[in-house]
Amino acid sequence: MTRAASVTGDAGPLVDPDVRLLERFDAWAADRRNEVAVAHRHLIGTYLRWGLRRRLGQAAAAGVLRPWSTRGARQQLRLAIEFLAWLDTRTTTLTNCTQTDLDHWFSTGTSTRQHTKNFLVWAIRNRHCDRRLRIPDIKAPAPTPMPATQHRTLITSLFHDREIPLADRVAGLLMILYAQPASRIARIRVDHLTITNHTTHLDIGGNPIELVEPLGELAANLAHQPRTSPWLFTGHHRQPDTPKPNSERLPRRGNPRAARNAGQHGNHRKHPTPEHT
Repeated sequence: MTRAASVTGDAGPLVDPDVRLLERFDAWAADRRNEVAVAHRHLIGTYLRWGLRRRLGQAAAAGVLRPWSTRGARQQLRLAIEFLAWLDTRTTTLTNCTQTDLDHWFSTGTSTRQHTKNFLVWAIRNRHCDRRLRIPDIKAPAPTPMPATQHRTLITSLFHDREIPLADRVAGLLMILYAQPASRIARIRVDHLTITNHTTHLDIGGNPIELVEPLGELAANLAHQPRTSPWLFTGHHRQPDTPKPNSERLPRRGNPRAARNAGQHGNHRKHPTPEHT
């Protein structure tokens, strides 16, 4: 029996969530601005309007605003506020901020401070601080590759464990076997799959690849599930699933990034099949 000759997820036009996303962001941002020290309120308001909100508005107008975009903007605004408050503790201002101050900010505290970069680039460009300042290049270390035995166990579990939700199995295997980042997995549409009697091909960036079995069958089964949008991994408001849930689907079974790194570092030179596992 043919699994399918073609797959569609047609359920009428998508409900555009952009207005709702912007409204929620605007309400949240207004509250944060009102909580800022009076001395910084005008600067934060200017950054919010021209450094964040304009970008989100342009994305919404183009129909490409996504939940993770507003989450990122919230993080950037929070860190801008935190940075200005930190400068207060050093009895200095953004205008008088030195390279020593900047280096100390990024070399201490948590890794979330990297989200200050957007604010600082904006501030330097718009002459709110010394234009000679240079933002340190800080790269988060990649997780240690997963040991080969644990890597194989995780793949076997995703191949065969029916207690794991089907979408999680497919997303996890795409991440581990094909080194696909969560952001790309979240944007896969049902029509990116070409399904025949014996194979399933996935078009990733214009490069169709044949999915190893049983991943091909699992992906085909997922594509056939009832849906109200064209996305293979459907999130809220009929939009694609967000990268964060995709990347955190399997925390109890191992770090997906570490598992992906294991494949990239040669723990498996071939994509495992049931015979290999």
